[in-house]
Amino acid sequence: MDDGKGLVPINLKIAVYDSTDTRAGTGLLNTFSSGEVLGIALSNCVNSSGTALTNTTYTIGTGFAAQPYLKVGYTATIKGYYPSSVRTATSFTVNSSQIDNSNYKSSDLMYASTTATKASPSPTLTFTHKMAKIIVNVTPTDGVSSITSVTLNNINRTIGFTNSSGALGTLSNPGDIAMSNNGAVLLPPQTTSESNNFLTIVTNAGTAYYKLGKTFAGGSVYTLNITVGLKNIGLTTTITGWSGNQLYYSALSMQTIVPVISAVDLGLPSGRKWANCNIGANSETEYGSYFSWGGTEDVSSTSINLDWNKSYPFWVSGGGSAGSPKFSKYVPSNYPSYWGGSGSPDDKMALESDDDAAHVIWGGSWHMPTKADWKELNNASYTTWTWQSNFNSSGVAGWKVTSNNDPSKYIFLPAAGCRNGTSVSNQGTNGFYWSSTLVSYSPDNGHSFIFNSSSHNENYDYRYTGCTVRAVSETPIPLSNVSENDVGKVICSNGHIHTTKYVAEAEGCIASGIIAYINSNGSASASCPDVSGSYRGLAIALDDCTVGANSYGGYQWYTSNSGSCTTQSTELTTVLGWYDGLSKTNSLVATSGTCASHTHAAADAARTFSTARPSGVSAWFLPSLGQWNLMAKDLVAQGGGKAADFIRNYNQNMDGTAVSKVILLAGGTGLSQGYLSSSEYDTEAVWYVYFNYGAVYSTSKSSSAYKVRPCFAF
Repeated sequence: MDDGKGLVPINLKIAVYDSTDTRAGTGLLNTFSSGEVLGIALSNCVNSSGTALTNTTYTIGTGFAAQPYLKVGYTATIKGYYPSSVRTATSFTVNSSQIDNSNYKSSDLMYASTTATKASPSPTLTFTHKMAKIIVNVTPTDGVSSITSVTLNNINRTIGFTNSSGALGTLSNPGDIAMSNNGAVLLPPQTTSESNNFLTIVTNAGTAYYKLGKTFAGGSVYTLNITVGLKNIGLTTTITGWSGNQLYYSALSMQTIVPVISAVDLGLPSGRKWANCNIGANSETEYGSYFSWGGTEDVSSTSINLDWNKSYPFWVSGGGSAGSPKFSKYVPSNYPSYWGGSGSPDDKMALESDDDAAHVIWGGSWHMPTKADWKELNNASYTTWTWQSNFNSSGVAGWKVTSNNDPSKYIFLPAAGCRNGTSVSNQGTNGFYWSSTLVSYSPDNGHSFIFNSSSHNENYDYRYTGCTVRAVSETPIPLSNVSENDVGKVICSNGHIHTTKYVAEAEGCIASGIIAYINSNGSASASCPDVSGSYRGLAIALDDCTVGANSYGGYQWYTSNSGSCTTQSTELTTVLGWYDGLSKTNSLVATSGTCASHTHAAADAARTFSTARPSGVSAWFLPSLGQWNLMAKDLVAQGGGKAADFIRNYNQNMDGTAVSKVILLAGGTGLSQGYLSSSEYDTEAVWYVYFNYGAVYSTSKSSSAYKVRPCFAF
């Protein structure tokens, strides 16, 4: 019916395809609410004045902002858009958080198209959903009591949009979309990748990750019903088209759950913090995964035969009745019969970061404890151990380790047993936990920590054995706070102190040297003065100098057999009181003065050693004999050997091999043969140290038989 002017008004009926379904999952119907605004595009329409009208808006409950009329003799085309802004858009982006209903609604791209004629001026404008809809229902169970958040991951949030036809185009803008549990989320039609995380569910007990490779079609609803628990994680999924069609399919795969991990400060002198659960566990009472020493793959499955075979990552051959096993990694140089790699044994005594299950799986500053860490934890001065046959009514037995400093702080070590061959043994009665330390005198074993209901002690196990892993974390100690307890630890180029070179590298810093001496008086001037300045301690390089060395790694102290640049003495008691390596190295490498015309290859190699050092420390230098003596005694004491002043020839009171042991455990290269000092014996000879004997000797200045290991003072 026209309006008396020959104009026929268009009166729309608004509908949404499949209006029986919910729109946001909870109380938000799949119909438009009063007050919602639709964008309208028109052709062959005019306004009440007869002027062409190409666009307007339509408010639910109110109607058109500008009433359209049919152009006489034409068929009108009417297109609808929701949200109204997409009428002129060329792309559409869903909101990154759709927890709020308004954000969900504004992510619901809909398009409609119809025609009107004079005979049918009141068409129905039926909107279709262009986005895919996912409903996620998460039920907590079995140790999980609440759901903190639900997030879709790696979703392309933007898609091209042709407003003239409603066609969708190219996807872009990957990111996450937050949603509410038991709610819905909208996303552009797309195919997700099985290799990426698709869904993250944060719970009170940890975070569950799910992967999904699936094509999500526009206008379809996908319902994921997920049960999240610490022991049983189950799921069912259904897909329901907004047209009402249903299809059951199993969609999610490769789910993992990461526990809520905390670093427990037990007040230990080292500052080491222990994890509250085992690697692979989801709570403090779960056993977690089993690992071989140096392995980073879970060997819990009894289908894996743990023995001297290829199940152990560094096994080459042998073992058992076949004699000593041979390995491709972690073999001391004095046990070549265990070496199966190329060249010489690698002399590695501690696990590198890539072979540390705790660091590989948890990352960050987490790493496996050293033998020394277990010894500290087991010290009755710091902790109290209490056997629990039914810890916190969990039915799990193990030891509760409580801080003596703060009894509210504790960790629980479940008696998880161990894996050998194709079986698991001693669960519920014994615990077997790895350290990162190799057994130096039996390199087919790694140091472990074992316990039963009546004892808890350091021990060792075959490297292939499947033991549990409890991680430790450390807060870097600043160089200014270093103490005697830190001898044997590594100084980084950023001034931080770490347990080993590998822990330092995991932090992303350069390991500069190993703390080899700390003045017990707290002031270097009392026992370690140097004419160039006083320092509190000494750090030795992790490796020998190599630039300019001969094929044996040796250097000439001086190119001539005779000459004098610095103070000389043949009296050992006198020379052991010389702590002037820095100033003597300065003199030996000087470009002016007494030694300017001399070539001192050993001092030059020490000074130009290229490893970065922290700011505020001295330059690299060739240690004096007195400084070698100080460093050797502190390192030997740290290594548990007998420590005494150097003497001439073999020293029964000085366990010089312990020096290399500590250096190797820190990730450095052990000391071999003799090492030059900066101290002159007489005009023709210099003092050098032979660590294996704990002794000192003199050698010709022009001899190139001995090596250089530089140090710096701090």
